[in-house]
This record gives sequence, C-alpha cells and structure tokens, in this order.
Amino acid sequence: MNRRDFIWQASSLALLPLVACRTEGEKTHFPITVHSDMTIGHTILQHPPQKTDKILTTDCLIVGGGIAGLSAGVALAGKDREFLVCELSDRWGGTSGALAYDNTHIAQGAHYELQYPQHFDEKLLHFWENLGVISYNKTTAHWEFEDEKYIIAGDKEGKTWNGKAFRDDVLPNNAEAQAFLAYIEENFLGKIKLPTRIMAQELHYLNEVTFLAYLQKQFPRISPELLRAIDYQMLDDYGGTSAQVSALAGVYYYGARPYTADENVAFSPPQGNYYFIEKLLAEIPKEALRLGRMVYKILPAKDHILVETLNTATHTIETIKAKKLIYAGQKHALKHIFPQDYKLFQHTERAPWLVVNVILKKPLEKPVFWQNEVVKDNLAFLGFVNSLAQGESRQVLTAYFCFKPEDRPKLATYWANYTLQEIADFFRMAQKDLATQVESVFMQVMGHAMAIPTPKFLWNDANAHRHDSRIVYAGADNARLPLMLEACDSGLEATHLIL
Repeated sequence: MNRRDFIWQASSLALLPLVACRTEGEKTHFPITVHSDMTIGHTILQHPPQKTDKILTTDCLIVGGGIAGLSAGVALAGKDREFLVCELSDRWGGTSGALAYDNTHIAQGAHYELQYPQHFDEKLLHFWENLGVISYNKTTAHWEFEDEKYIIAGDKEGKTWNGKAFRDDVLPNNAEAQAFLAYIEENFLGKIKLPTRIMAQELHYLNEVTFLAYLQKQFPRISPELLRAIDYQMLDDYGGTSAQVSALAGVYYYGARPYTADENVAFSPPQGNYYFIEKLLAEIPKEALRLGRMVYKILPAKDHILVETLNTATHTIETIKAKKLIYAGQKHALKHIFPQDYKLFQHTERAPWLVVNVILKKPLEKPVFWQNEVVKDNLAFLGFVNSLAQGESRQVLTAYFCFKPEDRPKLATYWANYTLQEIADFFRMAQKDLATQVESVFMQVMGHAMAIPTPKFLWNDANAHRHDSRIVYAGADNARLPLMLEACDSGLEATHLIL
C-alpha cells in the first residue's frame, strides 16, 4: 500500500495574488501564484508594527489553526468554554490546507488518510465518529470512512517510476522486499498503535536508534535498491531518510496496518485533508476564529497571560488577555515569542516542503493513477497526485517536494518548469508539449513543514517541562509522529491539561 501522510501547518480556500516568476532562466507562459507564511515573519522583523490599545479577553487562547489547534477548539466548544483561535495564515488547515480555483478544490498539503484498524485508540476514533467522518464496521473490524465516493479505486491507486521503468509499488516486487514486509508484519502487526502515547513500553527501544541501524542489524545484506525505496517512503511520510528517522517511525509505517492487504483503502478527497479541517471548523463558533493573527509575544502575569498578536491586514498589534493558552503553532517561532520554552524544542529537526499544483487546460489522454511516485537518485521530488483519479473533471497535477533542512534557502529555486520536467518524464512526453497545456500554477512553500521523528524524539513531551502550567503545547511537532491522528490527539490532550 502506498502512503503519503505528510502532516504539518498553513492553508484555506482562498486565492492568492499572482506573481511573476522565472525558472532556470526561462520565462513561463502561465500565471504562477506563490504562497508562503515565512515572508510574514521576515517582514515584521524589518518593519515593526504599531501597538494599539485594543484588548480582548478570553478563558483560553489557542495558537495555530491546523489539525491540533482546531481539534482543541472542538473539544472546548463541546464543554461550553470561552476561547479564541488565532492563525497566522490567511487560511485554515496548516499542512492540511487547500485552495479553491474556479470551483475546483485543490490540496496544498496532506492529501489522504488510510482507514483505521480497531487497535487504534477508541476514544480518539470516537471523536471523528461524532464528526460524521468514520464509523466502525464489525464485519471488517475497521473504522471506515463515511464518504465512500472519496475512496480511491484499487486499479487507479498508484504507479511508481524510477526514471527507466514503471512498477506497481514503491518497494520492488522481489523476494527481498517480501521477506522484509513479512518480518515486520510477523513481529509488529497489531502492536503498533496510534496515538504513539499508548504504545506498549516494550516497543520504546525502537525510539532509541535510527531505522537504518535497525534494518542493517536485521538485514545485514539489504540491497541499495530496497533501501532507496524505503528512504523514499520515510521522506514521503516523515521528512527524513532511514538514517534520520527512528526505528519506531519506520516500523510504524509498515507495521501499523497490513501493508499489502486489499482492504487497506485510501481516502482522498480533491481538497485533501482539508476535508477534515472543514469538519472541525463546522463545530467551532465563527466568532472564536481569527485568521491573519500572528502571535508576537507571550507575557505571563500573575493572574492572566497577555498575548500580543499581529493583525497582518492592518499591521498593528492587538492584545489578548487569557487565563490559559494552548500553543499549537510552529515551535521554532518560540525563540521570538516565548523564549523561556524555546529550549524545549530547539534541537528539533524540521523538513522543508514545497507543493506545486499544476492546473491543465484539458485532461491529458494518459493512463490515470492517483499517486504517481518517482523514485530516482534525487529523492527531493516525490511525485504527484492526479485529480482525475479523485473523480474530478478538471485535471490538477499536485507535485510534492521534500528537502533537507540545510536546503531550506533553496526552496525558491524549484519553480514550475522543474516540476513540469519531472511530470513530463513520468508521462514520457516532451516538457514543451506539457507546458502548452498548463493553465495556471500554484505553489505552497513550507519552510518548517514537519518535525522529523529522529531517535529519542517520541515521548519527549515538552508539557512535562514547560515553564508555566497555564501554557500547554499541542501539535505533532511535540514528540509525535507527523500524522493527522497524532496532531488531533495532541490537541485533545492539551485541553485535558488546562481544564
């Protein structure tokens, strides 16, 4: 089963201003829209905003409008608690974001989920059941998605291209790969659970070493071909290779569900995981939601917490007076916002991502597959999703890039023409022929898209060492795997800590 669970922060259904762009010295003949929240922080440092006398009061302030922050909001709304949610971006969703183009939903982040086995946390799954997302099927012993129209057909699920030939899966179809999967399923299937906080203590040793070290011990003669495929899948889900992520992260990928089972279906709406964001937003009072608000400073006082927020539309600072605070935003920003707790996250490695949506004038007459993975020596380009496999009439090819943390400054150099070159290679057509079919391109730049689950990252919850008990941390970047259920659970757990 091919998977792409990449979870992390900034999105909505709003169009962005068009910008001119050149790629490798070549001028494009279609409009390109680039969105990045990184530029907002940089602008503030150069041009300090003006402070206003406006003060809002609330029982709880939630910082961050992704899966974690909005899950906390739903939990508080269900208990009739007063709260506000502030999101830096002009859109909700974080790394589960989307945009709308000419009545077409386009994913700009995480784009699918797999159905959940019964050994995952029941309370967490009941949360999504109450939102009308899933229900339990006693016959299959799985939690299945209600909107069956978004389940990807098996014959359209995916194709993998290595630059020379196609195969049905990322892993090679040979005895070595089959032996590897058989070993994982025999030793871990049914034991690997979500959220990771409920994982059995006997498995915690897997968090102490890299997945590569674990693989080399179990399979001393692992081939470069299999290792390259595994590295692709680790980058795809976690933002790091097997030499970077923990063995627990790697084992989870292959052992949480039966990897090759036919019933292991993928759920992928055209807007991607923004589908889940919409479900969460529907349960939160509109008056509690604040877009375009960047938390500027967190200032604890004796009987309250003062939070200075930047209104990005007016470029003014507004103050919020709260009794409690759930911080579900990007943790690297704490260096400027609340340095007292920045030390809890300062060693976290974060992967940069780029998502490129290529909108075509008319569909290509090519075989349609949902996930079109590209496994080459250069693993930065992960492939693309084809919207025709999601039941859409307009063809949108959504490409994903994952970079090394040290390559963060290079994000802006990977423009539309590079993406078209790779997609054209997959379709075995000339790049110029594909370019003539392009109507528009949208780019989502995420400089700190996800926290890489390196060894010792899991179970190192910052809430056990936080500076102020009234401030609680949520998000998959707080000692969690970068997965949707992990982010959701962290938001729900944060509400337990402050109530």
